[in-house]
Amino acid sequence: MRMLKGAILGYGFIAESGHAPAYRAARAAGTPIEIVAIADACAPRLARATALHPNARLYEDYRMLLERERDLDFVDVATPPAMHAEMTHAALDRGLHVHCEKPIATRACDAAGMVEHAKRARRVLFPSHNYKHAPVVRAVRRAIDGGLVGRVHMVTLHTFRNTH
Repeated sequence: MRMLKGAILGYGFIAESGHAPAYRAARAAGTPIEIVAIADACAPRLARATALHPNARLYEDYRMLLERERDLDFVDVATPPAMHAEMTHAALDRGLHVHCEKPIATRACDAAGMVEHAKRARRVLFPSHNYKHAPVVRAVRRAIDGGLVGRVHMVTLHTFRNTH
C-alpha cells in the first residue's frame, strides 16, 4: 500500500496533543501515513515541532509549504478557525484532501464555500471529530439511555484531552 503523505498547518495545542499523536499511533499500527511537513508562523511552536518531528520539513508560512511540497496527499488544518477557510481553499486548489479542525469556518457562508470547493475539486474535506464518539461522552449517553439519571436539563463537560 502506498504511503500517504501529509502536512500539518498550525502546530499549536490541538495539533501537538491531538492530531500528531494520532498520526504516530496510526503509523505504529501499520497505517501507511507520514507527516512530512509542518507550517506554523510561531517560532517556538516550530521549534517544538522540530523536536517531535525531526524528519518533517518546517515552514513559517503555509503558502510556502504548499508551494514547495509537491508530493502531498493531504493537509491537516489545525490553526485558529479564522484561517481555516483560506487554508482549505489553498489546499483544495493544489488538489489536496483536507482534514480541518472544528469549527471548519467562522461564518456559515465560508463553510458552504469550502464544501462546494471540495466537491468541485473532487477532494475530501473532513471536519475534525466532535465529542460524540469520545469515551466519556459515550459513557454519559449510555447512562442517560439506561435510565441511570433522570431527565437531563443541562450538561457542562470539561475534558483534558485524555478521553479521546
